Amino acid sequence: LRRRGFTPESIRMFVELCGVSKSNSSVDYAMLEYCIREDLKLKRPRMMAAIDPVKLIIDNYPEDKSELLEVANNLENEEMGVRQVPFGRELYIDRADFMEEPPKKYFRLFPGNEVRLMNAYFVTCTGCVKDENGRVTEVHCTYDPETRSGSGFNGRKVKGTIHWVPAKEAVKAEIRLYENIIDEEKGVYNEDGSLNLNPDSLTVLRDCYLEPALKDARPYDKFQFVRQGYFCVDLSANQLFAESGEVQRGGHLGGHVARCGTLPVPGAARVILPGPRNTTNALARHGAATGLAGETG
Repeated sequence: LRRRGFTPESIRMFVELCGVSKSNSSVDYAMLEYCIREDLKLKRPRMMAAIDPVKLIIDNYPEDKSELLEVANNLENEEMGVRQVPFGRELYIDRADFMEEPPKKYFRLFPGNEVRLMNAYFVTCTGCVKDENGRVTEVHCTYDPETRSGSGFNGRKVKGTIHWVPAKEAVKAEIRLYENIIDEEKGVYNEDGSLNLNPDSLTVLRDCYLEPALKDARPYDKFQFVRQGYFCVDLSANQLFAESGEVQRGGHLGGHVARCGTLPVPGAARVILPGPRNTTNALARHGAATGLAGETG
């Protein structure tokens, strides 16, 4: 449990929520995930990471320019202070944050749309570059220098905000995402009595990019990757070991998928995405007693 990022406090909370029963019973794994979220959400910094990256190029940003932007370590805990993140002409964003032909109510990047780069500027998408297989390799945009975050600009508003990682200074990583080894939605056992193993129980994501501050991560260090989940640096093989609570494959949060994963940077990490998958009576009682919402962003 320690290697997967669970803290003593979260395990104690889990035991208190479970209580004592005179009969054999089981507790949904979602309750344990809830406990670790509640313990970490005010303690750990919120970092940016491009797990499925695509390069974003700001065409009207000077090539030789670089600046440091101030980013809060945890918006819910001001005592954790701020950090400086480098910003330049070339960035990485998550591939799910761009679509050429978006569906309705898609507020992230697509040709002609304007979004805010988190803690940075407004950018307007102008197009993209594809390889011979039709896969997008670059997204191009322009930025408005008057819209820098914290400048007080209020001339217009945008509906979408996306995170990013500076391309030049980014830390390269491999992420391993784990789902349940048994595909319980299709039944625990096959017709022949064998276990119904989930073929997607392990997903390895290579060439991921993280904020440069993570290059100094040490075993058992924990972080929240914004819009992704919580990660904990693993002890072995310079891998980040991760377990996630909820992810929707289109990039939105909220799809109910139990996942975990790892990242080989200077350690390994663990992910738990915001929002409990299953609210039990005990969990609801705990939330009412403590005033906790049961979600972390």
